[in-house]
Amino acid sequence: DNGKLSAQGHFDYYQQEYSQFMGIDSNFNSSYAGLRVVYKTKKTTTKTSFKYGLNGYNKDDVISSVHIKYKPTENFTVGLEGSYKLIEPELYYKNFTSNHFKWVNDSLEKEQTIYFGAKVKLEKYRLTLFANAKLRDNFMYFDTLVNLKQHDFATRNISLGVEKDYRIY
Repeated sequence: DNGKLSAQGHFDYYQQEYSQFMGIDSNFNSSYAGLRVVYKTKKTTTKTSFKYGLNGYNKDDVISSVHIKYKPTENFTVGLEGSYKLIEPELYYKNFTSNHFKWVNDSLEKEQTIYFGAKVKLEKYRLTLFANAKLRDNFMYFDTLVNLKQHDFATRNISLGVEKDYRIY
């Protein structure tokens, strides 16, 4: 850390207990290695993070993000952000037992999410404009018969918005 540039490596270890009323009682773990980098100037701040699953249940998972904030004046801010996630489905999606349902889904693929967002904030007018786009692939859902399914094609979500704060007196 030299005031402008900060870098931090990290190692995370998770041990989780998974138990259900009927059936499965187990422990599983995951290890991650990661890096966080922050770069600051007078008008910009850039934050990045990257995390990779080394072993265990979440082996080969990827979680990454970048956030950029540009503030040329006190009344004007532009923000950009993006992220990429490739994560293993939760264990209860793969193996579940209860009074009314039971499933074993060993063939589930990792869920993938790509996200981009932009925001413009005008402090003087208390106005914010934003746009977001998300691409999701292999996400889990329950159908109308409450059977677990994995979406087999990518879906897109795009949102645009305006926020305005008002002040009375």
